[in-house]
Amino acid sequence: MNTASLHARAALAARLLTHKRSVSEEVTDEFFRLHPDWLVRYGERGRMRGVDDAGFHIDFLAGAIEAGAAGPFEDYARWTVRMLGARGIAAAFVMENFEQIERALARRLWDQDERGMLAYIVAAAIRACEVDSATPTGAAPDIALASTRSTFVQAILAGQRRAACTIALEAVRAGIGMLDLYSDVIQEALYEVGRLWESNAIAVAQEHMATATVQRVLAEVYAEMPPNDAKRGTALLTGVVGELHQVGANMIADALEADGWSVRFLGTNMPHAGIIEIFEEKPADLVGISCTMSFNLPSVVDLVQQIAALDPRPKLVLGGAAFRSAPSLVDELESDGFAPDVRSAVHMARSLGQAS
Repeated sequence: MNTASLHARAALAARLLTHKRSVSEEVTDEFFRLHPDWLVRYGERGRMRGVDDAGFHIDFLAGAIEAGAAGPFEDYARWTVRMLGARGIAAAFVMENFEQIERALARRLWDQDERGMLAYIVAAAIRACEVDSATPTGAAPDIALASTRSTFVQAILAGQRRAACTIALEAVRAGIGMLDLYSDVIQEALYEVGRLWESNAIAVAQEHMATATVQRVLAEVYAEMPPNDAKRGTALLTGVVGELHQVGANMIADALEADGWSVRFLGTNMPHAGIIEIFEEKPADLVGISCTMSFNLPSVVDLVQQIAALDPRPKLVLGGAAFRSAPSLVDELESDGFAPDVRSAVHMARSLGQAS
């Protein structure tokens, strides 16, 4: 893999993707011919899902080839084995499907080196499936979570909205709590995207695409969020005027609601007069203000001063990257706390709710 240039790997990945639809159809038809009981069991809908799944396999396979590393596809393979295993589909069928895809794609390649790259990646993924399927369920939750996160990062960097939504929703259905999903998967994935952008490993357009994909995921996860009958209090979350970063505040709003808070999320870049007006119409026990860019800190000071003048004054929590570089400002503004991330925001809100 290391002997192939990035240009050669990118060209191969692009060619594989041009064959995605035909190969997905071909291998699914072959699979159902070899396993006619599956057609009885799952019907035409199952065949259509098989085509979609094969397409996902090829997407992630192409991504690993372009990256020049087997690791991304190994992570995806482990995740696939766990996700389908929870539905009674054995790892052997996943490995068989990978082998079918490799054969079908290899028939469409003339270059022996390209076939070798393809075989290397698929063989590594199959070994990962074998190891993962031999590990008792629940024996290594940290490894499982890391694998889910790695696969999620790949999906959002590629702008694969359906794949990213599937990964997140399957994590929830597999028993990962909402707070763990938001904190340990989605938030950490966004941090990784940020690190890649800072190191010039990805372009700003790809960073924006990843963020937009996460916003779609949050909407899908929110729709599946079960109601929480706990009555922890009311919360109002917003960003100051001029602040355009919304995803972090959106995640905290969802996480608080999942934890039993009645939440109103105003979005970001809100005129301060409008925020105060909404609060006065329906006061909240807790107000959270998000600020990512440090040049918006003067706006934070202005909004905090307006909130401090309210009667009754709500509990006030500040959050966002801007405060990490100005920790003393949190104390100067006499807020009730600073929440650097989703998990700490939920825990802080709980403690403030109990104290009120």
